[in-house]
Amino acid sequence: AIMSTVLLPCSGYWPEFLDSWLFRSWRRYFSFSYVFSDFDALSPETKYTLAELPHGIMPFGPILAGTVARQIFPDWEVGAITASNALRVPLIKHMFGWMGAKAATKENFLKILERTSCAVVVGGLAEMFMCGEGPCERVLLSTRKGFVRCAVQRGSPIMPVYHFGLSQLNEAIGADNSFIKLKSFSRKTKMAFMIIYGRWFTPAPKRVPIMMACGRPVEVGEPMEPDHPDFAARVDEMHSKFIEALLQTYDDHKAA
Repeated sequence: AIMSTVLLPCSGYWPEFLDSWLFRSWRRYFSFSYVFSDFDALSPETKYTLAELPHGIMPFGPILAGTVARQIFPDWEVGAITASNALRVPLIKHMFGWMGAKAATKENFLKILERTSCAVVVGGLAEMFMCGEGPCERVLLSTRKGFVRCAVQRGSPIMPVYHFGLSQLNEAIGADNSFIKLKSFSRKTKMAFMIIYGRWFTPAPKRVPIMMACGRPVEVGEPMEPDHPDFAARVDEMHSKFIEALLQTYDDHKAA
């Protein structure tokens, strides 16, 4: 039955699916909420890059945000990109497809930013393996500059988005450094291999509130092509400013 879903069309935004009983139940289970540092300063005409962190073992925050994107951003259209391998898995590819998500390629990212804002979960697979490294919040950002390059190329302000609670939903066997070979194999195959457990030591995630905090965007200046002599320096500068903005967003909303 699951394999038969490959025959179902999976492209195109489907609002009825996103407001189905399944996602309404998920949003209630996680008490999903969202907050802005300064919503009034945002413009529906601006094409933002929404850089979301952390990924967590499972990216429930970005998924839930995707189901109510038109409620969070009522006057905007927001596209999204997701891991290419996720779009090869029956059911999961349909879920992301009906959210309007495309494969996470540079070409798709730039194409979406030509017409509208675009959301991307920055940490990806590698960040999943950071979830077993203690109780502190951790994100993988120092080596992640691809989203900044695309934003600079399109002149797209980068909005830091932090999902509070996401790191606390699951534990994993195989996420820490005691499973080096497992981590290495996951990176080679671009698929995560680990044993996940949560509530009552089952695969079900813990019932922890998830809050999406949207910070003040980092202005990147006018569009600049990669062959410009100052492109690399601009990317490094904007990457540093984004890290500062993300930390500020975290500090502004952590008490909530």
